[in-house]
Amino acid sequence: MSVEYSIFSEIDKIVESLRQKETTPALSWCANNKSKLAKVNAIIKFKLIKQQFLELIKKEQLVEAIKFSRENFKEFTNVDEIQEIMILTAIRPDRLSTIPKYKVKAYNNLYVLIYYISILIYYIGFIIFII
Repeated sequence: MSVEYSIFSEIDKIVESLRQKETTPALSWCANNKSKLAKVNAIIKFKLIKQQFLELIKKEQLVEAIKFSRENFKEFTNVDEIQEIMILTAIRPDRLSTIPKYKVKAYNNLYVLIYYISILIYYIGFIIFII
């Protein structure tokens, strides 16, 4: 099996998990590629954590959502965006889809972002290996 195939096979599995509204495999991928993600200045981890937080709110698991936010948002410095997200705990979960910013299309953006970053990681790694 070629390196290209295994990388894109892994990404396909991650994208499929996102289609199932499961962010854990993508977050694991971020952890495994932390140094490479830093090289391309990726913000994908924040977007995945944000999406997982939103899923907890949609499932009306507010206590879990707040615990999750305390554990996961602390490493980020974009306080304004985090505060905006935290306000969502005061909104009825069934009303979230009426806010354009938080519609289902967020997952579509994550699919594209994962593919884009995985390609960058592969090619940056390939270029560094050649140099």
